[in-house]
Amino acid sequence: MRTTSILGLDPLRLGLGLGLSLGLGVTTGAGCLRIDPFECQRDADCVHDGLGGTCLLTQGTCVYLDPACPSTGYSTAEGRCVLGPPPSSNDGRGSGGPGSTSSPSGPHTSEGDDSEGSTGGAPPDTGDEGPPATTGSSSCAGPMDDITAQGVVEASSVYNDDFHAYLAVDSNYGSSWFSSGPEPGGLPSLFTWTVLEPHCISEIHFTGNGLHQNPAYREDFGFGSMVVRVYDGSDTLLFQQMLALPGTPDPPVVAYPDVEGVKVELELFDHESNDCGGFSELEIIGD
Repeated sequence: MRTTSILGLDPLRLGLGLGLSLGLGVTTGAGCLRIDPFECQRDADCVHDGLGGTCLLTQGTCVYLDPACPSTGYSTAEGRCVLGPPPSSNDGRGSGGPGSTSSPSGPHTSEGDDSEGSTGGAPPDTGDEGPPATTGSSSCAGPMDDITAQGVVEASSVYNDDFHAYLAVDSNYGSSWFSSGPEPGGLPSLFTWTVLEPHCISEIHFTGNGLHQNPAYREDFGFGSMVVRVYDGSDTLLFQQMLALPGTPDPPVVAYPDVEGVKVELELFDHESNDCGGFSELEIIGD
């Protein structure tokens, strides 16, 4: 069972479109979804044609330094230009959270750079609500509206049937989606919103559990930080920003992508509870 909610879309039209959501296999167990083992678990898994790469653990993907991708600096083994790891160091296990990465041991060449419009570096480590630095060109013009109901949502896990993913897009601050805690291995939770056709996404609003109808759920069931990402229909990263979520309940925060995309992904770190954690509302503003 996939934790999806279809809002304003014909389920028969979704087809493979839902494959845009996580790009990872899932298995069912006791009412929860859990991510299957990643394709790579550490940097040592990413040796390709004698060259070492970096395992992006949150995506299960190996990436390699590539001068043919000037916008991103990295490509996959297939030669697709992608955003590389944030510039910092780790213990060789891959990037398991914001700022956790290791340097590849050599360059990898590709046939070209297809990543025009993507951000070219680590997400700004900021918790403010001002527009972030991004290299993606703006395509948002004219009146913007709440387009949340036009998409489908999916989560990497659900605590139980009372806290499904769609409760985070139901326009009700008294309800919340709750995960079943950190993913296996202590990995962050993922929450995605996907539409079939591209929309200009100007604002992404996140609201914690502070107004939950059950006062017992308002505090200590959030996160310490999150990374907000926007992808286009070819799964190219267009926007990325890290946002701090200090205190409890998590404060409302806003990201300003101002790019045309089909998927919004929240990667949620530092669960305040080991067996449950979520938020009240995700609101997407666009055309």
